[in-house]
Amino acid sequence: MLLNLLYPLFILVFTIFLSSFLFKKYLVVAKSFNLYKGYSDRSSHSGKVFTGAGIIITLVLFTSLLVLDGISVFDFIPLTVLIITSFLISMLGFYDDFMTITAFHKYIILCFLIGMAINSGLDNDTTLITDLHGFLGIFEIPYTVGLIFTGFVYIAVINAVNLMDGIDSYLAGFGSLVFVLFGVLFYNSNLLTHAIICLILVGSLSVFLRYNISTRRKLFIGDSGSLFIGFWIAYFLIFFLQTDSIKW
Repeated sequence: MLLNLLYPLFILVFTIFLSSFLFKKYLVVAKSFNLYKGYSDRSSHSGKVFTGAGIIITLVLFTSLLVLDGISVFDFIPLTVLIITSFLISMLGFYDDFMTITAFHKYIILCFLIGMAINSGLDNDTTLITDLHGFLGIFEIPYTVGLIFTGFVYIAVINAVNLMDGIDSYLAGFGSLVFVLFGVLFYNSNLLTHAIICLILVGSLSVFLRYNISTRRKLFIGDSGSLFIGFWIAYFLIFFLQTDSIKW
């Protein structure tokens, strides 16, 4: 029991220290290369604000998973394709933060990456929506319909989260709350691998929040972070809906 409590505490402390170090270094890099975002109508700021900091959350997750991979209670191998896909989506967002890419090309690439994640080799019962459990009187649905609907859910959630970027503390606060709720559900259901991913994301977002609300060292998460966070929220939502063993 004590060991089960020490693992999350150690991982949270490690995540916070790693995130603090990397965000501090990113701010230096952002100033050196002028990685700023100008004012837009849906932003709550004016002037130049450095963006693209979401790539740090991606790096924190990757680094943490590499460190934890040798611990027997965690099994990240089944999630390898999902983790790689989330990294590629974050890189797409990072490119979109500073380079010109049309919405059409952006969503074509997103659809391809999401399709790769859905057909990742995991059990389709947890990665693909094949049963609406009586919603609108619908239960099991065909594979093709489920594939299209699952892709739509991913795109809808990612786009909704992406719209939060530019509003101070909103995305970080919302993301932290969602991952805390999912983390508790997964922990109570003994899904420790999923729970620990939620914990890592909460730790890195809590550090980012300090920079996001700062007046002198303000950072925005950018598309690199909003697409990444949106992808994991969508995956956890689908996993939750399709897994009967999850306990409240």
